Amino acid sequence: MAKKIDDAVLDELKRERLNVLLGHTEYDPDEEEALVRTALSRKSAAIVLTGLHHSDATRRLLRGASVPVVELWELGSQPIDSAVGFDHVTVGRTVAAHLAARGRGRLRFLGARLHADHRARSRAEGFLAAARAAGAEAEIVEHPGAAGVEVGGFLLARALDETPGVEGIACSNDHMALGAIFECQRRGIAIPERLAIVGFGDLEFAGVCNPSLTTVRPSGDLIGREAARVIVESVRTGRYRSGEVIDTHHALIHRLSS
Repeated sequence: MAKKIDDAVLDELKRERLNVLLGHTEYDPDEEEALVRTALSRKSAAIVLTGLHHSDATRRLLRGASVPVVELWELGSQPIDSAVGFDHVTVGRTVAAHLAARGRGRLRFLGARLHADHRARSRAEGFLAAARAAGAEAEIVEHPGAAGVEVGGFLLARALDETPGVEGIACSNDHMALGAIFECQRRGIAIPERLAIVGFGDLEFAGVCNPSLTTVRPSGDLIGREAARVIVESVRTGRYRSGEVIDTHHALIHRLSS
């Protein structure tokens, strides 16, 4: 999904003959600060970051920079300049409401690297609050490693061993949900009759895996296009620090896994 956003931003900016320097931090705040310093030293025309969570040092650098700053993929707190994305707490609530509406009373959120991935943590917290408000019994089951297929299977196995009657699962992303599907198949657990599973991301395999995966689709292309538009307008006009917030929303795609 991040690649889809990157590609959308790149395509739009290339049309405007603007060159782009990409850097990936893997949730490391020191690495993000180093990349921001590098971008500023190269006199970049604009800086684009993923998320709203930055170290104090990075935030000071960005607030003092004489260039537009666009934060992607997340809404919530006040942006440094402009923000394009959606509310991850609301995503969690959407998934909890979907499972609760299908009569699932024992729910688990399978999360990976939640100590570093603030957006996944927000989805987990939104899920937990909404599920409990609906009268469901809900908990977060987490792993410190990266969110992948193997971790998804491992966490579902743990959840089932701890709570054999669990009825609904939400996952940090689609890869983890796929791992949960594989673990169900290994154990002979029927999906969705016995256990409903919901992912996040709507990756390419979500519609063709067996069973097809119910998931949340962020508007990755729209985020990229809107971010590029904000950058181009800021560069052309020289105006920034607008406080503009663009909500691209999300959609729950209901398929056979729930």
